[in-house]
Amino acid sequence: MPRRSVNLISGEIYHVYNKSIDNRIVFEKKALSAQFYNLLNYYKSNDPAISYSLHKQQILLDGNTGTFVKQLSPKVEILCYCFMPTHFHLLIKQVKDGGIVDFISKTKNSFTKYFNKTHNRNGYLFIDRFNAVHIESEEQLLHVSRYIHLNPYSSSIVKDINKLENYKWSSYKSYVTNEEDKLINNRYILKFFGNNKDEYKKFVMDRGDYQKSLEILKYL
Repeated sequence: MPRRSVNLISGEIYHVYNKSIDNRIVFEKKALSAQFYNLLNYYKSNDPAISYSLHKQQILLDGNTGTFVKQLSPKVEILCYCFMPTHFHLLIKQVKDGGIVDFISKTKNSFTKYFNKTHNRNGYLFIDRFNAVHIESEEQLLHVSRYIHLNPYSSSIVKDINKLENYKWSSYKSYVTNEEDKLINNRYILKFFGNNKDEYKKFVMDRGDYQKSLEILKYL
C-alpha cells in the first residue's frame, strides 16, 4: 500500500473524508447513521479496552442505561462532522500520535461489520484509504467548517437553507442552536466569532447559494 501523501501530525487539524465503494448508499437509515455516530464517539478515546459491540453487550448485561462511553484519554478531537448518503466529512484535531489513522480504521471496520451483518453482504464498504487535507490557516479552518456544514444543502438533500439546522447527522445544529452534541468540541471554531452562534450562522448561510451553484456546475 502506498504511503499517505499527507503526514498526520499531533496537534494539527485535518479535513478527513471518505466515501463508499461504488457510491453505495450507506447512511440511508437512521439506525445506520446512529451506529456510525456512536462508533465515532466510542473510538475517539484512547485505546478502549474492548470493541464497541462487546462494550454494548456488557452495558446491556449490567442493566446500565447510562452513557456508553467512559471518559478515557482522547486520541482525536472532532470539531465538525456531516454524514451524507455515500460519504462522511470530519474536521479533526489529532491529539495522540497515530490517533487519526487508528480512530478512522477502528470506526470504519466496526461499522462495516455492522452494515454487512444487517445487509447480508461481505467485503469492504468504504474506499480503503481515506482523504486527509491539512488545515494550514485560520481562514482555511473556517472555510472547511462551513463547507462541511453546507453539504446537505449544496447537495439538495436539504431544500431550504433555513432548515439546514434540522439535518440530524451534522454538527451544524450545535453551532447555531442550544442543542449540545457530545461528539464534538464546537468552542474551538466559535471562538473566532466571539462565541456568537448567530454570527457563525450568518457566516455559513451567506455562502450557501454560492456553494450550491459550484456543486451543480460539477455535473454540467
